[in-house]
Amino acid sequence: MTVKQRGQLEAPKLNAYYTTDVSASGTISGSVEKVAVFVNGVQKRTTAVIDGNFTIYTGDLGLTSTSKTFQIAGINGSVAGIKTEVKVLAKP
Repeated sequence: MTVKQRGQLEAPKLNAYYTTDVSASGTISGSVEKVAVFVNGVQKRTTAVIDGNFTIYTGDLGLTSTSKTFQIAGINGSVAGIKTEVKVLAKP
């Protein structure tokens, strides 16, 4: 399913994401049903938002080097909100 992007949904706030991580997590405010992860602009999967929190599996998306980035956006129905870009960080 392709989603249309609009700005009325809040942008999610993401926790730091490291090269060894297999999921991305964070929070989003408002009445958002799901979040989606995008790699190179392509939606890869969605997960439910529960009480403003989410964790989405990313272990099979190739996000294992510091040259990689990805985006997360809130979704209601077929409408995607503002995407938050995340840079993959080296593990301290």
